[in-house]
Amino acid sequence: MNTRLYALAVSLLLVVSRSMTAQPLSPREMREADPQIRRAWYGATRAFPGTSVPPENMAAMHDMRASIRRGRFASSTTGQRWQSLGPTGFVSMNTPYSSTPMVDGGRFTSIAINPKDSRNIIAGSGSAGVWRTTNGGVTWQATSDFECSLSIGAVTIDPADPRILYAGTGEIFDPAGFTDGCGILRSANGGDTWVRTGTNLLGLSGRLGSLVYQIAIDRATAGSTSGTTLLAATSEGVLRTTNSGNAWARVLPGFATAIVQHPTQSGTFYAALGNTRGDAENGLYRTTNGGDTWTRVSQSLGSPSALGRMALAVSAARPGSVWALVGNPTNRKFLSLSRYDEGTQTLTTLPAQGIQFTNDLGDFGDQSEYNLLIGVDPDDANRVIIGGVRLFRSRDGGLTFQQIASDVHSDWHDLAFDPNDPRRIVTGCDGGIFTSTNGGDSWRSLNSGISAVQFYPGIAVHPTNPGIVVGGTQDNGSMMSNGALLWAGISFGDGGWALIDYTNPNLMLTSSQNGNLQRHDLSTRSFQPLRNTLNFQPPFITPFIIDPLNPRTIYAGTSAVEVSRDFGSTFTQLSPAVQGQVTALAVNRASPQRMLAGTNDGFLIVSADGGATWNGGSPVQRAVSDIAYDPNDNLRFAVTWSGFGAAKVGLSTTGGFSYTNITGDLPDIPVNAFSFTPQSTRFFAATDIGVFETTNSGVSWTITEGMPAVPVTDLVYHAPSNRLIAGSYGRGIWSLPLATEPPVLRGDVNRDGVVNAADALLIQQGLAQVRLPAGLTVMPYGDANCNGALDAADALIVLRFAVALGTGGTCVNTAQ
Repeated sequence: MNTRLYALAVSLLLVVSRSMTAQPLSPREMREADPQIRRAWYGATRAFPGTSVPPENMAAMHDMRASIRRGRFASSTTGQRWQSLGPTGFVSMNTPYSSTPMVDGGRFTSIAINPKDSRNIIAGSGSAGVWRTTNGGVTWQATSDFECSLSIGAVTIDPADPRILYAGTGEIFDPAGFTDGCGILRSANGGDTWVRTGTNLLGLSGRLGSLVYQIAIDRATAGSTSGTTLLAATSEGVLRTTNSGNAWARVLPGFATAIVQHPTQSGTFYAALGNTRGDAENGLYRTTNGGDTWTRVSQSLGSPSALGRMALAVSAARPGSVWALVGNPTNRKFLSLSRYDEGTQTLTTLPAQGIQFTNDLGDFGDQSEYNLLIGVDPDDANRVIIGGVRLFRSRDGGLTFQQIASDVHSDWHDLAFDPNDPRRIVTGCDGGIFTSTNGGDSWRSLNSGISAVQFYPGIAVHPTNPGIVVGGTQDNGSMMSNGALLWAGISFGDGGWALIDYTNPNLMLTSSQNGNLQRHDLSTRSFQPLRNTLNFQPPFITPFIIDPLNPRTIYAGTSAVEVSRDFGSTFTQLSPAVQGQVTALAVNRASPQRMLAGTNDGFLIVSADGGATWNGGSPVQRAVSDIAYDPNDNLRFAVTWSGFGAAKVGLSTTGGFSYTNITGDLPDIPVNAFSFTPQSTRFFAATDIGVFETTNSGVSWTITEGMPAVPVTDLVYHAPSNRLIAGSYGRGIWSLPLATEPPVLRGDVNRDGVVNAADALLIQQGLAQVRLPAGLTVMPYGDANCNGALDAADALIVLRFAVALGTGGTCVNTAQ
């Protein structure tokens, strides 16, 4: 959106994201965590007490996610629906790994451009499903919120009938005990609805590790939902269907990471097998009969055990060639770039000079199993683009490379050339979707309006304004809202738990991976990374909580409960060391001498005297994901367990280890967080497919409405607004009002039935506490984004709507 209002909003966010830096940091300190560590953290609690997630449980959870759309678990609570708080785009903290001042978004793994209308783009995200734009990225729409999986590894568009789409589920990554694939989705109407295919080989009970890397549609048979041939590169090998996905068969065994079709010969395909295990079948393969038989053509690359993940590309400018970018399975770095030429049947290793690993800011990186891409210009085969952590371009066919897109976020996953104008490129990376119209010389963000951010546990909400939320995210640091859907990044790396001083909300703490804390003072625009003084090795995402009576006191979970009395500067050990690591903490607000901690191996430890003495027990042999005290009863608390098994939620009324199992009819899925409410029998539980509610103390549970079927990592009850705030791992932050209010026309403050600039002025007067005309109240009419609070964003939203600049996905001009 190239408007002055939008530029003003970005400039206001830049004041925060740029001016908060008070001391220089090395690029390595600002990088996110290794994706293998992140993936291990995400899967570990869901797998415990085993080492991998039971495949039959994963398959059942896929079915449950899809069944929400069909009305299973339907809510009995009317008029209370989740409202997105964003971010629908954010301006990151100004580090070498952000796109500032461009808008960043969440992680996108796959891009496809409609060959008949290049304004129509389909994008697949790591955990936010499939997104669609019909206007070149000005606006976006999520199209698969209630499909069996929101983790997308590949998307493609049928070249003969662009209404037919395919999306491969399972985020592209070498398996590490946890995946989220459930097959290959097909749509016949541009993404409005989907059907699930490939379940005979992908995502069924008894199978684990189903990932889809790439899908190739045979041009000769394209255009049908019953007779098209497709080949898919998956963790189960190269799969083929001859009936548009209605049935699939494996035609090349191994771990397949790429599949491309010859530009002019319909029966010729190239496939890549490769992974970090260095399997004996790894290599580059070619078929000339549509996949019936395959020949390995990569012998000159070396031993198959030395070949890691591969990415492939072809070009109509040189139709007899295929380019292969190969990762090293030993150190995960760039291994080689090669070109196979059919005419000579030779594989030539290209020098690729300029690819280096010595400078953090220009480093190709060492995570090739996670981010690896290659594209060759369809009009100029000398123009080759490759990507890892950073993006590089060659103008001489791969002899030499120079870094490009240095002002765009790191970790590149996919690239698509516009079939009608190859100078136009659309890419997906950990920072979202970006485009270039000059072959890569300069780049522009397409992230406005996309909600695809992965929030870790530990969000913090302003003590009086529920529209101001701070939280840590995957790869995009910690960020903060100001009531608008466009957020501001305030820290770096993989963000973790956040804390707000409830006596002075200008003071806050954020954290990054491995327990590192940062202190913020919004009143002075100061930002101070703190020296890590934790006494034990901290978890990847370290839990921190703030004492309910003394905001200077902070508790941390490592291999013990640790405490800081100086707002995070120094920590001392408070509890005895535990066998595992602390994953959940709670301090009783009414009786702060009472505190609880839960561990990743199922233990609970409790103290009734401020940490002087502790008792322990293991009521359930699964990882503890959350502990919450009832604010109305100092002896009542709830505990939730991750993973799969009979007990999901326990309720104690004695302050000790005896508890009642209130799992009720909750489905057998990981439960990640819990929240009490002022109603003694109404609770909420956050799960891997959304938030469930009980109004009878856990006898029965129903799904809450309005939120996609996304993993929800945290819940915070905000008492002043009577709202529940949720953080999700893939679709940002959400707000749920816990009282049904009569619907009002949002934005229409003067009650004349029209939302216009006069209403924006009244909102500004309300913010300035100017007395409004008799009979008018600014709330809830002025709450134009339905976040439960009046803030400057509401005035901006109403003004944008009044001058026809769009709603930005807010509730303005709707009756809510």
